[in-house]
Amino acid sequence: MNGFRVIVTVHDLIAVRAAIGDIPGIPRAGWWRGGFQRFIYWSLRFPSTIVCVSEKTHRDCERLLGPDHKIHVVLNPLDPEFDTQAGAVVAPGLPKSFLLHVGNGLWYKNRKGVLLIYAALRGRIGLESAPSLVMMGASATEAENELVVELGICASITWLSNPPTPWIVAAYDQALALIFPSLEEGFGWPVLEAMARGCPVFTSNRAPLTEVGGDAVEYIDPENVEEAAEVISNCLRQGAAWREQKSAQGHLRAQYFSPERFSIQMRKVYESVLNTLTNDQGP
Repeated sequence: MNGFRVIVTVHDLIAVRAAIGDIPGIPRAGWWRGGFQRFIYWSLRFPSTIVCVSEKTHRDCERLLGPDHKIHVVLNPLDPEFDTQAGAVVAPGLPKSFLLHVGNGLWYKNRKGVLLIYAALRGRIGLESAPSLVMMGASATEAENELVVELGICASITWLSNPPTPWIVAAYDQALALIFPSLEEGFGWPVLEAMARGCPVFTSNRAPLTEVGGDAVEYIDPENVEEAAEVISNCLRQGAAWREQKSAQGHLRAQYFSPERFSIQMRKVYESVLNTLTNDQGP
């Protein structure tokens, strides 16, 4: 339609990719949910300007949507609630010494991997000196509860289901480190949030988590449990010096994801669309 432009922000195409069978090992969604995602996929194929929150999402859009789009990358800004100036309340039930995971129960968050890595880590560190594990997000599934029993780590895990944001902030402030071995992401909010609060991060060695973490975090293979546990144990053995170094690096890295930077880049996207519209209409 002449004089009409569409700008779409795409966080990720994970659900769309699953619905069309683009993710190996993940079955297509059912009729209703799959149909909805396929409708989104169909809608996105119409020419438009797309804003992606990461280079990873950009690559997915380019590959799946074809060349008839103008795609820009504008990384998400930090939520002000996680800014270093934001205070934290006390979150109930937090252990004295703990590792943290923040995420829902969807397959790509890899909470099973978190539990397996933690169990392997306890074996390397020793049961007496191993920190606890705090899981924040959706309630544990039946399969996760069964795995916890099987691994013998029931007494070492604290589940805080659907916590309010101030509790998550408090957990970042007190945790030894965040473990975030996600399999797929559009951006990776917990990595940025943890860095902003000075919490060291162990996350997957794949995009877009590498885009967010840069050189400020420690990377692990989310599908290699023993190797991931070895990386984490080696870092934790370095004690306070390692934690202080990663905390400082995280603080510095998080400053790049400012609302001011986001606003400037988004404004440039809209200006480019308006300029194109003006040029198309002519004098």
